[in-house]
Amino acid sequence: MAPGTHTPSGSAAGTGKAGGMTGRHLGNYEVEGLIGEGGMGSVYAGHHRFLGDRVAIKVLHGSYANNPSISQRFFQEAKSARDIGHPSIIKVIDFGQSEDGALYLVMELLDGQSLARFVDRAPVPEETAARIVAACTDGLQAAHDRGVIHRDLKPDNIFLVGDQVKILDFGIAKVVTSSANTGTGAMLGTPRYMAPEQARGAKSVGPQSDVYSLGVILYEMVTGQIPFDGDVTEVLVKILTEAPPRPSEVAAVSPEMEGLILDCLSKDPSQRPQSMIDLRQRLSPWVGAPAAGPVRLPEQATLFAAEAGAGRPSTTLSATAGERRGPSGEREPSVAQAPQPAPPRRPFPMAIVGGVVAVAVAGAVFAFTRP
Repeated sequence: MAPGTHTPSGSAAGTGKAGGMTGRHLGNYEVEGLIGEGGMGSVYAGHHRFLGDRVAIKVLHGSYANNPSISQRFFQEAKSARDIGHPSIIKVIDFGQSEDGALYLVMELLDGQSLARFVDRAPVPEETAARIVAACTDGLQAAHDRGVIHRDLKPDNIFLVGDQVKILDFGIAKVVTSSANTGTGAMLGTPRYMAPEQARGAKSVGPQSDVYSLGVILYEMVTGQIPFDGDVTEVLVKILTEAPPRPSEVAAVSPEMEGLILDCLSKDPSQRPQSMIDLRQRLSPWVGAPAAGPVRLPEQATLFAAEAGAGRPSTTLSATAGERRGPSGEREPSVAQAPQPAPPRRPFPMAIVGGVVAVAVAGAVFAFTRP
């Protein structure tokens, strides 16, 4: 800990309360205001105390600081993102632990919009949705080339910055070649965007699992719905046992886009696009053939123009975290935004599931929800 570092009473490391972090020194960085909160940590704006560079600082909640598994996963996020070193992946500048146990990552401070906010007013044009997903494929392919599978892709973890995307939160990323891989039965990820093999706790999670998650995101952008909704148990049962509703049954979706989405959502990983390169090629009808350089997004003013028409102010959010979610999983506005009502999601009917499947899923839910 750098000289002059102080620990106010009620700090996040000691109590888990976010407000106590403001004004603290973590290494060479000073914590400013809170940007957003998630289930495991809070993200703050901050600056380098000597150079003045603005940064974002992600601090693990104090209640998790003494959990070796969670702290290892937290630093895995830093190492994974740093080692990939791709412009479409959030840049990790530093990470460490203070003397009183606060675990933190220092990252670039992004100025843009989370995809979570964008999809709250979906459906959007197919070309726009395809371009956003295609822009994700470059960074994810770079991660996969290094043996890193994200495993928690969702709109909250994709940020739109200018004409590019930034992929966040590699905190539960799996290094495929590591001898310390997550074992069978450990289900990690966000259920609504989780591939069936993840829901089963399978050890064989690969690039096709990230393809599935992008398929869910693409489905959500072009239809305004997610394919499987409900509480955790309902979602897991549907992912494992039901075919997703065809996008054209939910919104006006072209046969070509519907075919791509359903291929991405295949329960058999071998039936999905096998890599981000394959997925990018499948997006060519909307984006153009792969070429040198990353896929560029429309200007932010164009991308978010519909917000004004919908009566929602178009604000800029400097953050490295998406919107918070409430206890039931619904999106909540970031603390940097005025609360805005999200459009209601159309519920999907719950299928009748046999007792054997219900017991299996109940075990998976327990594995997911326990600390």
